[in-house]
This record gives sequence, structure tokens and C-alpha cells, in this order.
Amino acid sequence: HRPVIDYMAPELADGGSADERADLYSLGATIYEMCGGRPPFAGTREEILASRRIGAPPSLERHDLPEALRNLVFCLLTPEREQRPTSAAEVVERLDSLRTARADLERLLKSDETAILEFKSSLRTPVGPPMPGDTRTPKELESILEREVTDTLAAFLNTGGGTLIIGVADDRTIVGIEVDYPRASGSSDGWRLTFGALVSRDLGADVMNCIDLQLEPWHNHTIAVIRCSKREEPTWVGDELFVRRTASTEKLSSRLAVAWWLQRWGR
Repeated sequence: HRPVIDYMAPELADGGSADERADLYSLGATIYEMCGGRPPFAGTREEILASRRIGAPPSLERHDLPEALRNLVFCLLTPEREQRPTSAAEVVERLDSLRTARADLERLLKSDETAILEFKSSLRTPVGPPMPGDTRTPKELESILEREVTDTLAAFLNTGGGTLIIGVADDRTIVGIEVDYPRASGSSDGWRLTFGALVSRDLGADVMNCIDLQLEPWHNHTIAVIRCSKREEPTWVGDELFVRRTASTEKLSSRLAVAWWLQRWGR
């Protein structure tokens, strides 16, 4: 049996009052140990208490945990009681949402590309053997792949929204964003930063407010699920405008761009 201190909320150890959020801290500590094989903090009683007052426990060294579950565990373990979920019912709701999201992702990965769904093998790394006679440099190929991603995102934002999944080939083979790690600081965190920098550079930093990025473990790989909501202003790629047509991204000519603008905003 673990000592009680391994699961005790920091406010209780400091003599504070107990409420449901203190119990939720203990729940977070229990889930952390179930996932990581060890309690969130280690050491003497004094070392554990000092670590809890400073902040969150060490990252969970597992790559097969859904990001939403990881986020929930660390939310439960925050030392600031006001930042934890307010009730057990809220935790149950978030766990139910996580299960639903996994089922929804499984459905998407079995679907064909549509006006609101597209797959890309990678963010910036060519996958598979080179085309015969292709003389483009690795840097040129990297730029082409990045541009395909930003064009697709802009098209979703300009139309009705949509989901781009990176790390999955057109035939639904799970490639994983790990292929990009050598060009993205070697980690999922580096990949996330690279993606954010690319979007901010090509589409504008404010576009990230309309994009939800989740990195999900899937079949021993990690895939990026990028959900775009419809944006209430045009999203330009340089001076070009893209929209979704059936299952493809289309660049609008000047004439069609004007017609799209008038249809969208009536001016």
C-alpha cells in the first residue's frame, strides 16, 4: 500500500479545508500511477510536499496515451485547486468525451476523403521511394509538402471547416508524424511547434484560434488530428485563395475569388 501522502492534495497537507476537488486530486494521482507505474512525486514527505507546491509532476513516459487523457490527469494534479475540474461529474463527462472522440477518430480513419476530410502522410518529409526522374532537392520537396498542408487548412477555413489528419497515407496506412521528427526537433513537442510556426508564417498567427490540434497515439504511431472551424474572414495563402470542392482543394481564379467573396459576404 502507498502512503497517504502519495495521493493527498497539497492544500490538505498544508492544513487547508477539504472539498470535492481535493478528492479529485487524489483521483488524478491514482490515474497517474496506473498509467505511469509510479506515483506522481517521489522522495521524502518534505520533498513530495515541496514538489507539489511548485507545480505539475513529471511527464508520463508513455506514448500510447490519448492527449486528452494526459491533459485531464495533469489538470486533476494542478496545485491550484480552482484550476481543477469542479466535480466528479465533470471528470466523468470528460472521460466519456474521450471515449467518444476515439470512436469518432476510428470512424474517420475508415472513411474516404471528402469536402471536410483529408489525409496527408507527413507535414514536410517525403514518404516512399522518389519518383523516377525527380530532380527536386529535399528542401524543395519539403516546401511543396508544407504548402499542401497550408493550402488544405486555408481551404477548410474558407469553406465550412474540416479535418486534416497528418500521418496517414491515402490508402489509410498509418505512417505517423514520427517521419517528420528529424526535421522537427526530434519529438512530438517539436512537431507541434513546427506546425504552429508553419501555420503562423503562411496563414497568420490568428488562424490558430480556429484550429484545434491533437496528437493521438494510433497503432504504435502518433497521428495529428487538426480540426478547423469555419473562419469569419478570408484566409489567404500569400495572395491566393483556396476552397474545398468535393474531396480536393481548389485555388480560385481572380474571377471566382470575387464571386466567392460576394456570395460569402454579399459585398
